[in-house]
Amino acid sequence: MANNIYFEVYWIDNKKEKKGGLAVQLPQEYGISPGDRIKDLTDAARDLELPEGLRLRTEMLVSQPADTDPKPLSDYLWADGTCNLERFKRHILRMLSGKELHKFLPRPGVPVRGPDLIDREQKVSEILEKINSGISCHLRAPRRYGKTSLLTRLKDDCENAVFIEISDVGSMTGFLKALLRGAMRHKLGYNCLAGLKEYRSWPGPENSAYAETFNDAFNDLIQDKSVSINRMIMSTFTALADGGIVLLIDEFSVFLREMWEKNEEQLEDLLKILKEIRTRDKTPLPCIFAGSSGLTTYIEFYGLKEFFNDLESVDIPPINEQDARILAEELFYGMGKLPGLPVIDQVVTLTGKKDSIPYFIHALAHETSAEAGTRKKLRESDVENAYYDRLLGPPGNIFFRDFLLREKAYPKPCRPCASAVLRALSCGFPEPFPEKELRAIFTQECEYEKLITCLEEDYDLVKSEGSYRMRSKVLADRWRLGEPWLTQGAE
Repeated sequence: MANNIYFEVYWIDNKKEKKGGLAVQLPQEYGISPGDRIKDLTDAARDLELPEGLRLRTEMLVSQPADTDPKPLSDYLWADGTCNLERFKRHILRMLSGKELHKFLPRPGVPVRGPDLIDREQKVSEILEKINSGISCHLRAPRRYGKTSLLTRLKDDCENAVFIEISDVGSMTGFLKALLRGAMRHKLGYNCLAGLKEYRSWPGPENSAYAETFNDAFNDLIQDKSVSINRMIMSTFTALADGGIVLLIDEFSVFLREMWEKNEEQLEDLLKILKEIRTRDKTPLPCIFAGSSGLTTYIEFYGLKEFFNDLESVDIPPINEQDARILAEELFYGMGKLPGLPVIDQVVTLTGKKDSIPYFIHALAHETSAEAGTRKKLRESDVENAYYDRLLGPPGNIFFRDFLLREKAYPKPCRPCASAVLRALSCGFPEPFPEKELRAIFTQECEYEKLITCLEEDYDLVKSEGSYRMRSKVLADRWRLGEPWLTQGAE
């Protein structure tokens, strides 16, 4: 690239000291003069409101700035060759706040961290405020809304937070093992437990990270029949609470359903212990339970409300349209693609403007990039083909794996009934479907309240004023186009 020009934006304080900057490399082969590019970028930079005490400066250079890592011009171009000035301004503001520029990449199904967790800052602050006040709460959201990502963020932000995942737990012993797996690998958690007789010989946090070492220690622990599992859980909870630990519990909905069906008595014992330790007057153990919105109905349906009436609900909504657009845009740039505004419009429209779920934006961005292949400039047709042929078609089963696995929890007699309900809701999307008509679909072999609660949790159903609707456009489209998940093997 001959004759490169560098455009630098930086800011100085009252002492005229340079506090940081952002540079863009302007090669001349894009067909628009560097002077026009510089004018656009300068106008965008000067349009920003700077923090008090800082002044913005711009410079045109013919050699790379010594103290600034320049970005290629393509990082700030749309597919039609015009400047993406809003992205340029966002990056300047990010660097002004002392943060590094972040490269977004699709992570469908993987908990996101740091800047990838978009449009959740308010919820993080709300939950942290409750934690600091010793309040336990229930994170309520359907599947794939980012509950695990939120818990991961809380774990990163709270030095005293212990995270446990209990989707594969079906007993008191299993719960204790999951609890210890989280606590013993946490420095403060380990220190809290090291004073208990049962854990004095337990390997330290570094060694507990190894599965074989941890399993050996746990097997030795439960061989001691002199102490019951219930008492061991209670003493473990008490030590953690006395040490100021906060407990983050993921996949609580799955655990509750599994335990209720396998051992109702054990479940109630555990829920009593949990309620007692998190509501005691001095040094309670704040617990954050991540579970779907349907968990509330499930708790009431099985008469478990007394064990959870101290929890405060924190609803996790879909992200707003503006942040959905930013997320789609940043994902494409992160993969080295050049989107256009129509491409971003198409992504947000297909994934649902009012109810955008980050998971499906990640999935569609990933498949759109694959559809475009090596071509950098994206087209609307890339998005449409990726949505209908890749995401909703057989290749997209990987993105719906978590939903597909839930089929195993449905008894065979209920599967045709569940499928008929979901098909009715998807064909009527986005309009609500009267609950009275849904009840008429049910057969005698299938209990309405129990099944509708499971569907509410597993497939993001929303109830209001005697009706149900599917919230997610992506799930509605998947079912409307002939999804046979629950009908396979039902006969």
